[in-house]
Amino acid sequence: MDNSDETARLFPPPDRLRNESHVKSMDDYKEMYKRSVEDPEGFWGDIAKQFYWVSPPTGKFVDYNFDCRKGRISIKWMEGAKTNICYNAIDRHIKNGQGDKIAFFWEGNDPADHDSGNITYSQLKDKICKFANILKQSGLKKGDRVAIYMPMILELTVAMLACARLGIIHSIVITKQNLKIDIGQSYIGCSILCFENVDCLSYSYNNETHVCELWDEDFIHTSDTSGSTEAGWSYYYIVRAIQLREVAYGKLSSQSSVYGSDTPPNAVDGDLNTYMHTEQEQSPYWIVDLGKIYQIKRIEIFNRKQGNVLTGQRLHDLDITVGRSHNIMHLCAYYVGPAQLGDHHVFECQHDEKARFLRLMIRGIEILHLAEVKVYALEDTRFG
Repeated sequence: MDNSDETARLFPPPDRLRNESHVKSMDDYKEMYKRSVEDPEGFWGDIAKQFYWVSPPTGKFVDYNFDCRKGRISIKWMEGAKTNICYNAIDRHIKNGQGDKIAFFWEGNDPADHDSGNITYSQLKDKICKFANILKQSGLKKGDRVAIYMPMILELTVAMLACARLGIIHSIVITKQNLKIDIGQSYIGCSILCFENVDCLSYSYNNETHVCELWDEDFIHTSDTSGSTEAGWSYYYIVRAIQLREVAYGKLSSQSSVYGSDTPPNAVDGDLNTYMHTEQEQSPYWIVDLGKIYQIKRIEIFNRKQGNVLTGQRLHDLDITVGRSHNIMHLCAYYVGPAQLGDHHVFECQHDEKARFLRLMIRGIEILHLAEVKVYALEDTRFG
């Protein structure tokens, strides 16, 4: 592609958008960049005038040394100046009459989350102040250190700016999905905030509204640590967790075939003394209809340990699939095996699976033989 072809593919912005932009053209950008390199103090000084300052710089505006031969490597900006990042990000806009303006737009992975994703400066300030007060009640103060573990959700901004508002040094760990801690048959959901030598705060997943929110108690004390304490940092389990519900018991199930003349017992009848058993065949399977759509979190397979018939030894190369319909399924977990007689297996779905049907299927020619299946889930009323 020559330059003429490349130029022909450029799409200039509309005049309305160009006139409202901070940088209106490439020539403007080049001129600004040139000044930032040649006169950094003047360039950044003009930008700094737009912000709120408790006190202006008392020393050099910018001072740095990148040459170790000349001394210690250092970078100093606006030495002696004092401001608050949270005030600049939120309060000054409200003070300028923009409290009802959208501070930012947030869109989650689920389109249903989008309507609640937009937040104004005034709404954001209310949330920040509430969380900042919670931090203060816990004894945190300027100079203390915290670590924030959260996915990319609205509450991350609240926690981060609340720390900045109080002058708390904070480190942010962006998790790929909601931080969850497994405690028995329950989960901790959404996020957890831990700080030095103090307990943790946590947002919980509201099962009815499907959003992350602070627990009513706001601050939760617990003495049950979830790991070692290193360098003064304490990490805690929050004992009050989101309970999972077993949703497969008594539901309608079927299997690819029935061994011999046996009547197929129900593998979701709550009785470990019964079992399901297919013929030896290609890709034997068992499937259960949960009756409605749930957020499936964990699947457990139980095998008989006592009696004349023991189960488990034929379990290998097992596909555990879920889906909203019985003919459109996707993989939740895969078990290589082989299992041993009487084994109990626990499988965590790799994603938040919203499904009505669960199917167990062995790859190849084999017998599917097990005693009981339990499915733990959070109910999702939006998709029921």
